[in-house]
Amino acid sequence: MQPKILDLNGVVAKVEWRLRLLLGGDVNLLTITTRDIELIRADASQLQQVIIDLAMKARETMRTGGTLTLATSNVVLDQTFARAHPGVATGPHVMLTVTDTATVMAGEVKAHLFRHGGAYVVAEREPGRGNTFRIYLPCASEAEDGQPDAAECRK
Repeated sequence: MQPKILDLNGVVAKVEWRLRLLLGGDVNLLTITTRDIELIRADASQLQQVIIDLAMKARETMRTGGTLTLATSNVVLDQTFARAHPGVATGPHVMLTVTDTATVMAGEVKAHLFRHGGAYVVAEREPGRGNTFRIYLPCASEAEDGQPDAAECRK
C-alpha cells in the first residue's frame, strides 16, 4: 500500500472510463461527485480496485442490465452512528456510495471489501431495489503529508 493524501473525486474520475468498458452497454453508469470534497489518506490503486470489484459484482447480478451509481459526499459521523456501527470513528469523513439496481445481493463483498486503517463499510440490500455499499473514509489533514497529492488521481 502507498497511502497518500488525495481527492476521492479524482479516483472516481480515473476509474470511470475503465468501468464503462467493463460493464458493457446494458449497464448504465452514473457518477455523482460533490464539489469541494474533503481530502482523504488512502492508496489510490486500492480504492480503484475496490470500485472495480463492487462494479463487477453488481454486473454479475444485473444480467439483464441496470444502473450502477458512484457518488461521493462529505459526511460527519456522530456518536449515534458510532453506537450503531461499532468500530467506526466519529468526525468528518468522505463517503463513497456504490449503488446498483440488482435484485440479489452482490455476494459476500463486505467482509473482504476494504482493509485500510480507518475505513468503514456499510452494506445494505433493499429487496427488489438493489444494493448499496457505503465506504466511509476519514478526512485527512494536509499537514499530515505536506501538500495534497490529488494530482496522483487525475493522471
